[in-house]
Amino acid sequence: MASATALAAALLGMGSASASPAPSPRTFEIGTFNMAGGNKDYNDAGEKAVNALYSSIVDRSPAFVTVQEACEDWMEALDEKLSSYTIVFDPVTSGSGSTAQCKNEDSSDRSPFGNAVIYRKGLGFEGNVSNVGHSLGTTSGERREMLCVTSDLIKSVACSAHLSVDDAAQRERELRKALKILGDDYENFTHFLGGDFNATPRSEELEQIYHRSYSRHADGDYQEVDSPCGESMTPPEWSFDCRVGEYTHDDWWFEEQSPFAKKIDYLFVSPDAVTVNWADATTARYSDHDPLWASVTI
Repeated sequence: MASATALAAALLGMGSASASPAPSPRTFEIGTFNMAGGNKDYNDAGEKAVNALYSSIVDRSPAFVTVQEACEDWMEALDEKLSSYTIVFDPVTSGSGSTAQCKNEDSSDRSPFGNAVIYRKGLGFEGNVSNVGHSLGTTSGERREMLCVTSDLIKSVACSAHLSVDDAAQRERELRKALKILGDDYENFTHFLGGDFNATPRSEELEQIYHRSYSRHADGDYQEVDSPCGESMTPPEWSFDCRVGEYTHDDWWFEEQSPFAKKIDYLFVSPDAVTVNWADATTARYSDHDPLWASVTI
């Protein structure tokens, strides 16, 4: 409750909650998007990908967007266009130990590759803020990380994570590490975790994050915004499973693994502090992933 009232105060331009009576809850949009900077099939995206995300942000005015497979030069170009936003970029390390490079640029002048968080100014994220790229303990291939942007003013943390592609056991360990970081380093914060988990909603590795109220052996603490059950995490009579959602990916390999395999991008929130109003997976011309948006009230 303290974090919710503090955030509402910041959104109303009132400063900290202790400076004035608690205002009413406030509603805003959040988003997550894999821009496919590591996918060679989109090597001609460049400025077009930047402009497409810029238009979406201007139209929606989200509080923040967590980004995966971001190119540093894309984020720099977007930062110049979005005067009311701040962008934090965190490069990741390749399997060889060098800084990972985007694949959708000229090979002689590639840009660093990694995660990013784009957050709107005036929400308390700027100023007294900590931006941290956390290692997820990947043991082979690209060293996966979780980038977190926090504000002590509103006691909220927004994180962007990208888990490994072809190793379910490694994904399970990476997600376990991410959840431990959230619990230990951000214990008193309201949590927002967006990302490409490279796992389907019904996969075993995601049982540890889905709130225990969900079906199918879920044993976690978080609500996923894009569920057919809406705000409820318990399956109603007409549905046997709340752990599904709109497709966010168009790769044939994932589709062959499960009828719900095209859903691999997620936005998880702290259910005790956040109310989910709606969610929508839209479309993207310059990525093999679709942006996932949600309206939340805290």
